[in-house]
Amino acid sequence: MTYPDHLSAIYLLKHLYPKSFVMSTVINQPFSHPISVKNEGVGLFSKFLNWCESQEENRLLWTGLGLGGHGCVITPLTFLAVGAAGANPFLMLITMLSMVAVLIVNLAALPAKITIPVFLLTIIIDLMIVAACVFSGFHIP
Repeated sequence: MTYPDHLSAIYLLKHLYPKSFVMSTVINQPFSHPISVKNEGVGLFSKFLNWCESQEENRLLWTGLGLGGHGCVITPLTFLAVGAAGANPFLMLITMLSMVAVLIVNLAALPAKITIPVFLLTIIIDLMIVAACVFSGFHIP
């Protein structure tokens, strides 16, 4: 009896080591627990990203809020707070970079899934800068 090479190895293993084949079939049984729960990503961040995806039809609104609201209201107020607190160049750099991030995301016409989180992150950064300026004290001459 001649077998092809790959079958001869299986034949030899089956007849020389029968316990290993029996144990391998016992050990390697597929098992699915009846109470297994799949994690569908129902966390807060996943819900937020799903909401951001649903805002794709309002992308022009978010672009306007990002450029108009952040660029014309939030950034100048943040610069005003930094200037009144002593004009720390590091805080001014962070304020500029947060505005540049919003500008780049909007000019690149990226989807709302990216635009909205960047916009909200930069608002949080600007609010933290204003809070740092308030806690350090304003130096108005």
